[in-house]
Amino acid sequence: MKKIFIIGFNKCGTTTFSDFFNSCGVKSSHWDGGKIAERFYKRKSEAKDPFLDYADSIVLSDMMSLTFHSLKEPYKDFEYIYQNYPDSYYILNTRNIFDWIKSRVNHGLVPRYKSVFNLGSESEVVQLWISEWYQHHSKVVNFFQERPNSNFMIYDLNKSTPKELVEFLESDWDLDETKFGISNKTK
Repeated sequence: MKKIFIIGFNKCGTTTFSDFFNSCGVKSSHWDGGKIAERFYKRKSEAKDPFLDYADSIVLSDMMSLTFHSLKEPYKDFEYIYQNYPDSYYILNTRNIFDWIKSRVNHGLVPRYKSVFNLGSESEVVQLWISEWYQHHSKVVNFFQERPNSNFMIYDLNKSTPKELVEFLESDWDLDETKFGISNKTK
């Protein structure tokens, strides 16, 4: 079954995407209390389909588990996902980096990142995020540039339109762009 993987960072519209797909009747699993990430790595360690626990879900977004002791991010393991789902769709969701940082700070992620990475200040966490941002975006773009026949798009919340998203997916899903709305807008 073809799936749609949202492979950008959380706080870049992952809830927006999930809400949109669910409103169009395309089952989306979003975060699930970190269980998507936990189950992904359990299945991967067993050499099984990493999304066996979400077989009925078409869309997977906010694939992350963050506690004060560990961070698991399957969306960064997109190459492994691609090995298992080469015919699926991949969306690098992104937005203005400064708005993203503000959203993550507002969401209360700093203390957990400080704990996991043994960092002393919020500014060190922000520097880590900036570094990860550029590394991940570069890695994703380079990977899919080497696979030009892949179903890949970059969706920038600040620039892209729902129409572009609908057109990207129209060969496999009939979606209503008017149902696309921003969820959890940063204050």
